[in-house]
Amino acid sequence: MKTLKYFSFFLFALVLGASVASCSDDDESVDSSAIVGLWEVTWTEGYEYDSENPEYNDEWSEALNGIKFKFNSDGTGYEGDESDTFTWSLEGNRLTIQGGYYTEVSTVLKLTSSELVLEYYDEDDSYKYYEKLTFKRVG
Repeated sequence: MKTLKYFSFFLFALVLGASVASCSDDDESVDSSAIVGLWEVTWTEGYEYDSENPEYNDEWSEALNGIKFKFNSDGTGYEGDESDTFTWSLEGNRLTIQGGYYTEVSTVLKLTSSELVLEYYDEDDSYKYYEKLTFKRVG
């Protein structure tokens, strides 16, 4: 009986340890120098739901080419051509892009030397927007 009690405790500790070890930190730090360069969007997926304007509701999952983002090491960059400029910062895994009239905070899901995956979510009382963008490095 004593052995069964210790075995039960050991099994509980093992399961607890495995579950704690398998949890990931949502704010894992990403090296900001790894994002510096020219990136092209290759895939987009997401949805837009507006209860006040349901005619705009949409879902998508499709290849997308030709849209490029340039991230400079000084925290500046541009989308498309060089006239659509923005500033950017990366804290933890949160990428903040500020343009002339907008601020977007995305989560970096993946960042390697050749691939970048960003996730953006916005919601209010009547509106939900989600987009996940996959990029390839082109420069």
